[in-house]
Amino acid sequence: MTIAYIRVSTDEQASDGFSLGNQRSRIMQYCDFNKLPVPLIFSDEGISGKKQKNRDGFKAMAQFANDNPVENIIIYSLSRLGRNAVETLQFIDEMTRLGIGVHSLSEKLDTNSAMGRFFLTVLSALCELESGQLGERVSSVLQNKKSSGEQYCKKISGFDVVGGKLIPNEFMKTIQSMVRWAGEGSSDTEIARKLDYFNIRTVNGKKFRHSGVRKILNNEIYKSYL
Repeated sequence: MTIAYIRVSTDEQASDGFSLGNQRSRIMQYCDFNKLPVPLIFSDEGISGKKQKNRDGFKAMAQFANDNPVENIIIYSLSRLGRNAVETLQFIDEMTRLGIGVHSLSEKLDTNSAMGRFFLTVLSALCELESGQLGERVSSVLQNKKSSGEQYCKKISGFDVVGGKLIPNEFMKTIQSMVRWAGEGSSDTEIARKLDYFNIRTVNGKKFRHSGVRKILNNEIYKSYL
């Protein structure tokens, strides 16, 4: 029996190369060419590849492989399986112990062979390195935007966006009050309750939670305005 796993993260859905439809089509072609059975396909849409435990489709696929006589698992590319090298290799090792071969189309890998397993180890590490470097680049860009007062997300409490710049608005007074309450010893939960008492909501119109209060109090962007 053959199964397959496909995944797209939110920012990859518009890419033809990584769309679910393209992955499914390539996998079907691969199975047909290699005379493998039509696979049962599991999928995750709009889900990050960083943590396997956060993907329902992946967990269902892994459980199915453990409970049924599966011989092959097909993926479009190694990055679809995961971006954490340790988790990826642990999963592949588990499948290998079960006698299941993992096939990655983009890298032309088949873990049924010793050479395939060796290159898979190397490529898994490279995927993790690439993911880490991407995270560092994104963090650097966000920090630069914050320090220069540029917009770095859709909505920020206490600011309006004018010409791509962050301009303090009336809500900044509320943030100043939050800082004062915190300085007087109020906990995040107590501050959230005070905001609710005064019917003050987030920029999305929701009640403040203690986590939202803490996020604002820890945000460096407010320091120069308080």
